[in-house]
Amino acid sequence: MPELDPFDARLSAAVHAFADRAEIGVDASAVAARAVGRRRTGAFAWLWSPLPVPAGMLLAAALLLALLAWTVQVGAPWGPHTSVVPLPAPTARPTPKPTATPKPTATPTDGTGNEFVTGTERVSVVTYGTSARVGEATRMRGVVATTVDTMNAARVTGTGTINGENDSYGSVGPQWGTYRLENADGAWEGTWTGALWGDGFASDVAAWLVGTGAYEGFTYYMRARGTNVDGVIFMGSPPASTPAPQPATTQPPTSTPTPAPAAPTDGAGAGYVVGTETVSLVGSGTTTQAGTVVQVRGRVVSSTDTMSDPRVTGSGTIHANADSYGSVATQWGVYRLENAGGAWEGTWTGALWDDQGVTDVTGWLVGSGAYEGLTYRFQARGSDILAVEGIIYPGSPPVP
Repeated sequence: MPELDPFDARLSAAVHAFADRAEIGVDASAVAARAVGRRRTGAFAWLWSPLPVPAGMLLAAALLLALLAWTVQVGAPWGPHTSVVPLPAPTARPTPKPTATPKPTATPTDGTGNEFVTGTERVSVVTYGTSARVGEATRMRGVVATTVDTMNAARVTGTGTINGENDSYGSVGPQWGTYRLENADGAWEGTWTGALWGDGFASDVAAWLVGTGAYEGFTYYMRARGTNVDGVIFMGSPPASTPAPQPATTQPPTSTPTPAPAAPTDGAGAGYVVGTETVSLVGSGTTTQAGTVVQVRGRVVSSTDTMSDPRVTGSGTIHANADSYGSVATQWGVYRLENAGGAWEGTWTGALWDDQGVTDVTGWLVGSGAYEGLTYRFQARGSDILAVEGIIYPGSPPVP
C-alpha cells in the first residue's frame, strides 16, 4: 500500500474542522434561488402551457414540472458528512470556486401529516475506519459518525448514526452508506448516497429513510449540504427503482437563454461540474387518483444542459413519474443525456415541495461512447431553469 502519512494528516485536519464548519455552497445555488423564487397559484403553468389544476391536483402538476425540470442542484441530506469520507490531496487542476449557501428558514411545522421540513445537522466522527489505495482511487471504509439534527419538525429532530464509505479520485469522489435518526417517539432508517468535491470540503447527500415507532408508515426524504438540511415527510414508501426505457425519438429541445455557468473544465479525468438545465414538455403521460395520492406516470420531457464541462453539456430525455401527497411529492425516473462525444444514462429520484416552489433531484448516470468507464453524479434544484452541479469520476455508481 502506498505511503499515506500526508493523507492521514489531511484527514485529521478535515475531521477536526468537520462538525463546526458550515458547508460551502455553489454559484449554481444563486440560479436556483432565482428560478424557484416564485410560487405557482391558481392555474399551474407547465412550462409555457397553462394547465387548470384542481386544488387536490396542484402538487401533481408542480411535481411534474419539478420532476421534469429535474436534473439536480443544491442540496440535502448531510453535506457536513465531508468528514465521514474526506479526500486525499488535491490534483493540480483548478476547480470552480463555490460561494456560501444561505441557510433555510426554519418555521416550526405542525408535526403531522405530509410536510416540508428544514433545519441543521452537526456531525462528529467516532471511527475513522480504514483507507487504502486501489488503482486510481483512495478507498475509505467503515467510517462511523454521530449526528445531532435540529429541525423545524419534531419528528425529524434527534440524534443519529452514520455508517459511511468513500472512493476518492483526486479532489472528487462518490460517498454512500446507511443512516439511522432517532428520538423518543421513533426512528428513521435507510440508505444515502452523495458526492464530495473541492478536496473534500464540499459535500451533497440524499437519503430515503423509512419511519418506525410513531413514524410507522411515513418516509423521510432528506438532502444535506454542509450543516443545512431540508426535505419532505410523506405517508408512503420510497420510490421503487425504475428500469431504463427503450430509446425514444423526440424533437430537439428549443434553445433557451440560461445563466452563465462556471469556468470551463479541461473536459478530461475526474472533476467537479456546474451549470444549468432547461426543460420542455414532450409527453404528458397519465394522471390518476389512488386514494389520497395523485399519481403521474410516463411523463416525457426534453432537456438542454449547459455545463462547465463539455462532456455533460448536451440534450437529454427525461422519463418521469411522481406521487403527490398534498403539498409535497416524490418523483423518480430515468434520464439520458447525450452529445457528439457519447451519452450518459441512469436513474434519478427526488422530491417536490410546492408550498416552497422547489423541485430537488439527484441522479447517477453511466457513460458510454467517449465517456465509457465514467460515472456522472448530479444534483439539481429549481423550476423551469434548474441549477445543476455534480462530479465526473472513473468508476461505477455506489451501491449502499
